[in-house]
Amino acid sequence: MIYSDIKKTLVEMKHVSIAIDFWTSKCQDSYLNISASFINKKFEKQSMYLAANYFDERHNHQNISNCVTKFPDDLEIINKVFSITTDNADNVMLVADHMKLDLIKCVLHNVNLYLKYSFSISEFERIFSVCKNIVKTFKKSNLLADKLKSLQITKSPNTTPLKLLSFAKTRFNCYYKFLERIFTLKEFIIVSDLTVKNLLP
Repeated sequence: MIYSDIKKTLVEMKHVSIAIDFWTSKCQDSYLNISASFINKKFEKQSMYLAANYFDERHNHQNISNCVTKFPDDLEIINKVFSITTDNADNVMLVADHMKLDLIKCVLHNVNLYLKYSFSISEFERIFSVCKNIVKTFKKSNLLADKLKSLQITKSPNTTPLKLLSFAKTRFNCYYKFLERIFTLKEFIIVSDLTVKNLLP
């Protein structure tokens, strides 16, 4: 969607909810992502990506609020925002108070926290530790990574081979995605490295 379409759509809306989230690039640069959600005239839920603002200031609620309110004036959005969705970090939750908006806590972040606590159970913790070590081993070995790729191509030549995912705890669904990929590739991992055969459940 080009800027003129975004502008036209937002100008017509009376109420808009925004969501904010920080992410860090591989170069360790920080960005604040901002998206908008609303119900259009056809009573359909719509969402659109508004900005990825480079953020080189302290991550306190005042600086975050200032960044969030820097929308171009012609979007006519800031006075229409009534709620904000964030993770559970204190600094971003305080943005809602600072901007006098209703706070919505992100469900995915909460689910991720529940999973994190689940993995503190000893058996889950052991399995998760094994999986992380397997990924670490494959990431360090070009030979193993190439073998993993080759086995997938041999079995399904018309599909794109998958890579093991590094675990990044700040990402949405990180526990699920990490483990899903491990078990999707389980048979190839075992053939590539027989030492892990008895380690994976």
